[in-house]
Amino acid sequence: MIQNGINRTIAKAERFLWLELIPKYKISEKVAISSTTFSGYNFEPGSVKRINYISLIGNITKIKLHNSIYSSFFPQLFYLNLDNKSEGFFVSGVLGVGHNKFPLFLSTQVNQTLTTSIIPDPGFKWNISLSYSF
Repeated sequence: MIQNGINRTIAKAERFLWLELIPKYKISEKVAISSTTFSGYNFEPGSVKRINYISLIGNITKIKLHNSIYSSFFPQLFYLNLDNKSEGFFVSGVLGVGHNKFPLFLSTQVNQTLTTSIIPDPGFKWNISLSYSF
């Protein structure tokens, strides 16, 4: 948070009311296109009141790499608007590998700003995750 021109790190719970739409069009067994739209209202004073988020996502799943090993890829382009004051376009992608007979999926996600007026600019972000399916 920026307070009186100084960056401060805080932990704060906030209450939102969200409207979420997620249409998906399946092109084939392993390829689909989806979109996610969120619109939220924050009840907490002193924070962003309205958040709007729109994305276009590719879903390329379970591409065979070896006998039981597969890969999935989820490229994404998204737009974020905060209180109609700051906004940005971003590109993101998740790439991962899994095993058909084992419930773990190892993936990496990257996020990159294309253009933004959001301060501070989130810039490039990268992480690794391990998911368990049950």
